Amino acid sequence: MATAPQFVTTQNKGTPGALTAANTALDGTGATGRLLVFTAGASGSLLPSIRFMHLGSNVATLCRVFRNNGSDPATPGNNTLIGEKAIAANTLSQTAESIPYDIPLNLVLAGGGSPERVYVTLATAVAAGIQITPINGGDF
Repeated sequence: MATAPQFVTTQNKGTPGALTAANTALDGTGATGRLLVFTAGASGSLLPSIRFMHLGSNVATLCRVFRNNGSDPATPGNNTLIGEKAIAANTLSQTAESIPYDIPLNLVLAGGGSPERVYVTLATAVAAGIQITPINGGDF
């Protein structure tokens, strides 16, 4: 057990990406529509939040965030639903901004031989896509 505060020493930007396909599984499984956005470093990591942004005109959807224990995400017992965010419908505009949606997480993820990971899914398919970006991640 640490006797002093521990701070991240190396930036970990994760793996930003976009989703359009739906994945309605509440256990983090599913053949499509699952995006790996963050993998812990060798000594563990901190992930403060994730941001969601529309990439154009989309229907409303729900974004789900899953913590994975470092094993196969297709096995339900390896994933835990840790957050959801309702995302309103969006109409592309060249004069009005799209709203960013953030989920605060403040996750401390274990590293090692099977580092913990974070996956994201959408509950409803969207046309233009939702950009998913880990924010201010870092490794210990």
